[in-house]
Amino acid sequence: MKLDFLKDEAEQNYLFTFINENGDLEIKGYDLVFHLANLFNGEKDSARRWKNYYDQNKRCVFVYPPYLENPNKVNVYKNILLYHCGIRKRIFARNTVCKVYNAIDFKDFFTENNIEGYRTAKKAYVLEDKKTGEPYMAYSLGHAYFGKGLYDAEIARGACKLGYQIVGGASKIWKHILEDNPEINSIVYYVDRREYDGRSIGHLMDSDNSLGTVYQMKGSTSFMNYWVNDVYGKDGALWHKAGEYKNREANRNQEVQAAYKRGDAVCVHNPGSFTNLFVREGFELVNGRILRCRNTIL
Repeated sequence: MKLDFLKDEAEQNYLFTFINENGDLEIKGYDLVFHLANLFNGEKDSARRWKNYYDQNKRCVFVYPPYLENPNKVNVYKNILLYHCGIRKRIFARNTVCKVYNAIDFKDFFTENNIEGYRTAKKAYVLEDKKTGEPYMAYSLGHAYFGKGLYDAEIARGACKLGYQIVGGASKIWKHILEDNPEINSIVYYVDRREYDGRSIGHLMDSDNSLGTVYQMKGSTSFMNYWVNDVYGKDGALWHKAGEYKNREANRNQEVQAAYKRGDAVCVHNPGSFTNLFVREGFELVNGRILRCRNTIL
């Protein structure tokens, strides 16, 4: 089985594992489930499957076959398991300092520590060890790509160094972002349900809830594409390689649809993401729009 490496890792740490009737690897004792997603069946029941585990207070991690060929992604899967086993080094945020860099300067950090790798953004807010300068945790901030026109900014990627837990880290970075960008009144942060359950997002404001409010909005399903054959763009350049797995590309939808019809690509449904929205103090969320509170003194 393709998840044997996780099963072995779990059992080496004295966890009981078994394959349930859905074919998912369940790790008892830490309420963790790894589901090997079947690309060619489209995983149309992914949202139902994810919700079934979520309602049981279990974390379901979707594992995609192409990801198992990428050592960085495999390392993230292993880290999820070991984190649930309690095997990580704890660093307290008070022993770190938050610094700001160009996001591209931390491309390698996001590639190694986020299962989706780096995504274009403007700034990277990084927690570093006060003494050694070693980076432990980072959020990248950029334009609201998916919420363009609705929100001022978006957290493009979040990542913590594999093997570590930064206690109070998320709230420390978050506070720094808000203080560093007083012109930003709303920030959207999507949490991918393929690997995460979003339960910890409510702790972002633990350091200072006077700065505003974080709304955990309804999640939505989504899809990705698995490219069966090499596909070339209109310019003649190689667009996707056979075996490549990519998130949806809304800006090239016509070409993607044509690839489906030719059999060059397969649509893969997934459980989607949570939409989390920060609204600064003095503003409010009204029918999906960010408005200044009526009683706010200018």
